[in-house]
Amino acid sequence: MDQCVGSATVYSKSRRWQLKGLVGSLDALLIAAVYRQTARTQLCIAHDPEEAAYIYDDLKNLLGLTSVLFYPASPQQPYAPTVANHADHLVRTETLLRLQSKTDVTPIIVTYPIALTDKVVHPKVLKEHTWKIQVGNKLTTTAVNPTARSARFCFEKKDFVYEAGQFAIRGGIVDVFGYAYSLPLRIELVGNIVESLRTFDPASQRSLQVITHASIIPQLSTLATAHPYQSLLTYLRPQALVWFKDYALVLDTLSKSYSRATQAFQEKIIDNNLQTLSTPDILWETSTSWTQALQQFTYIEFGTRFEPTTDEISTYQATALPPFCQNFTLLAEHLCRNQSQGLHNIITAASSTQFDRLQTLLEAKDTTVAFTPLTLGLRQGFVDSQVGISCYTDHQIFGRYYRYQLPRRHAKTQAFTPRALQTLHPGDYVVHLDYGIGRFAGLNTITTNGKQQEVIRLLYKDDDLVYVGLQSLHKIAKYTGKEGVAPTITKLGSSAWNQKKKKVKTKIKDIAKELMQLYSIRKQTPGFAFSPDNFLQASLESSFLHEETPDQAAAVKAVKKDMEAPYPMDRLICGDVGFGKTEIAIRAAFKAIHDNKQVAVLVPTTILTLQHYNSFCNRLEAFDVRVAYINRFKTALESKEILASVAAGKTQILIGT
Repeated sequence: MDQCVGSATVYSKSRRWQLKGLVGSLDALLIAAVYRQTARTQLCIAHDPEEAAYIYDDLKNLLGLTSVLFYPASPQQPYAPTVANHADHLVRTETLLRLQSKTDVTPIIVTYPIALTDKVVHPKVLKEHTWKIQVGNKLTTTAVNPTARSARFCFEKKDFVYEAGQFAIRGGIVDVFGYAYSLPLRIELVGNIVESLRTFDPASQRSLQVITHASIIPQLSTLATAHPYQSLLTYLRPQALVWFKDYALVLDTLSKSYSRATQAFQEKIIDNNLQTLSTPDILWETSTSWTQALQQFTYIEFGTRFEPTTDEISTYQATALPPFCQNFTLLAEHLCRNQSQGLHNIITAASSTQFDRLQTLLEAKDTTVAFTPLTLGLRQGFVDSQVGISCYTDHQIFGRYYRYQLPRRHAKTQAFTPRALQTLHPGDYVVHLDYGIGRFAGLNTITTNGKQQEVIRLLYKDDDLVYVGLQSLHKIAKYTGKEGVAPTITKLGSSAWNQKKKKVKTKIKDIAKELMQLYSIRKQTPGFAFSPDNFLQASLESSFLHEETPDQAAAVKAVKKDMEAPYPMDRLICGDVGFGKTEIAIRAAFKAIHDNKQVAVLVPTTILTLQHYNSFCNRLEAFDVRVAYINRFKTALESKEILASVAAGKTQILIGT
């Protein structure tokens, strides 16, 4: 990586630099190399959100997740109602907190012009509204009481915490979801001492990671403050570097945004006769204020459009890669020519399985071809003759779509969640793992060992009650059964529910026993062992336009292993719509065709026959595979001709109901 710095010593005394001739991901490699050598804060401003996301993804893959931050645009429109609980609020606040912290790793911030248009709270305000918590320190639950601290923090008290801006108190446990992290915090108190501090999943309410300290911050856009709002540049350290993809575009975006804010301000005053609104110059950045704030920093232009004057210029002799479009003969020629010129060939791929396919494909063209595999995702390759590197990406070679990955928020699950709990109504049927089927009877606060605790109240037969604490929420599920048929309420203390569970367990054991006997016979029955993957199989799989998900890659590997085994295969692939099951079937069918086998694809509905026919044809178009389908819309003559073609071995894949 450090080779990419080349002759551009951007950490010298010069204030303005222009780096010309950068192509592909060379810009990200250069930023990462400078960051490693200088350990200085870096602000990288791309053209637009998409380009910023790709550069962020490159830097994250090069340096690690903790070193790179993404700063998105505010979802708040000028003088419009406040947008609450937006994920971008959390990302922006987390970035400001990291920039202000003196203990965290010095970060790189990746953003784009429109994200810089609105000013942010003064660093003093952020410090005043940062509630720091550490294991072993004193804390009282009144600190988050609506009449005390949370009134200033604008948090809302809830029974269960499931989104930012909420808190809950259950005895000595305090749950708080601030705007500094993507996950809420669970504070466990012994007396008034913080005994433990953990993050937890707001969906399942289960603890995830034990931590020693944390900061809680409110939604900054809602704060009323006497301190003036500041530019994002105010948060940068004095020695920070600012990278511009297009300096003029930033100034132009700031000017247009300020004009829109001024217009919205005037319309708001006219429509509502308000005189107490903050003026645009207080809340929004102007090109003049931005330029003034930038003067104390070294800034670097690295795009294709540059300012007329600068202090230093460095030019790179880098060239872009041609579109290979799965032309492996052309790729082999390129790699061999690079070797003869003394260039080091590097091929990057997010998945190591791509290298095995590439090796197979290239060896079929030229056995002298050599490259260094690098398991790393980059958006675009390049050739830099100055440092002797030719970098290729697998998705450019195969013509695949490359997907960036932004910071992930907590994932939604199908589990019974606190949010779903809020939608339950008294009288709804629920199932408890230990007690059986009952009715939801609302939420209550009870006192246990002198401490108040929020519980769920379940009503069973003969009006018996069960109180379920938050820690047992995972044992509850909403009842689902035949529509219009009410279930039988379980009687507490009876053996009915245990007998029902025992009966189900017995049936499951019987089924498992039958399956074991079946698979024992299957293992002893000789089958057809398909050949290992060849050049054509690797070519088909590498032409897949999308990045394989981990589950999809695992399923493909398992299916191939089954097919190559010397006994009959029996495997079920499950997945939601759009998760790539058809691609697995296409690869398995193609593998079977290589060993002169025909494939029948059964689908449940008539319309799916045509959909799968189109999918198979599109993927196998370049491999001279004949695919046909048959359904009730085919005439008798058409069906007869298709079946005759199958019988004659001319049609390799037949799709039907």
